[in-house]
Amino acid sequence: MSNGRVQIELFPGGTLVPTLEVFQACAAGTFEIGSSALPHHQGICPEFGISLFPGGYRSHSDQAAVWYRGLHDFLRESFASQNLHLLSVFQGPSFHLITKKPITAPEQFDGMKIRTVGGLAKLLESFGTKTVAIAPGEIYTAVQLGTVEGTTWGGISTFIQQKLYEVAKYVILDPPIVPFGTTDEVYVNMDAWNKLPDDIKAMFQASADVAYYENGVTFWELDNEAVSILKSKGVEFTVFDEAGKAAMQEHAKIVWDSIAEGGPRAKQAVKILTDYFREMGYTDYKIE
Repeated sequence: MSNGRVQIELFPGGTLVPTLEVFQACAAGTFEIGSSALPHHQGICPEFGISLFPGGYRSHSDQAAVWYRGLHDFLRESFASQNLHLLSVFQGPSFHLITKKPITAPEQFDGMKIRTVGGLAKLLESFGTKTVAIAPGEIYTAVQLGTVEGTTWGGISTFIQQKLYEVAKYVILDPPIVPFGTTDEVYVNMDAWNKLPDDIKAMFQASADVAYYENGVTFWELDNEAVSILKSKGVEFTVFDEAGKAAMQEHAKIVWDSIAEGGPRAKQAVKILTDYFREMGYTDYKIE
């Protein structure tokens, strides 16, 4: 779009700084642009907990409605407080759980040890699961060795990309642990951003807006294809009965409460989402 005026050099995660430090390093000016995952920064900005919001969105249309009703501007304020300009958080996949043994009801989570993060961890913990945070590069080995009995990563297709089907053979298909997560984002160091001319800023934002949708569409296509691929590799998919699904939905409110207790902005973030869900008839949950 810039006809060569902007040159971007890409570095894989972990090559410039440790993967979980990208957010802070970009804020400090170590590099100009960063991409990471909101749940890993929840300790800095508790409102980022809404990125993995169980029992919430029913579609990508829901995500877009909330995004343009104020969530984008709200999160941009959070990033600005950390010397970062948020371009976009991307529409993501539904997050599923892959395990070493079949899970057919939520009470079976009790006593298990699962690698996961953010709202997914809170939800599983509400059923008695012990959760641990493990860096991405160590997940495969942790599952393989039985250090954990299962893991979340992203959409179903990520289990193929990460080859997790080699060490775990069971996936909960319905319900997803979190439907339509919005975890990955791209941002620019604020000092670097402020030096850009307005037309270049507009190009960056236009590109990010396109990526917001394309990421969701891409995951939707890949995850649909992934089910049959994983079945061919011996993976079995389970579905909870209606009572199990209802229990998952009810326990989601525990997570909502937990995120809202993170502080005034975290409470405001939960209110933005749940006001919309209540308007759509998905819940009666209300934050004053």
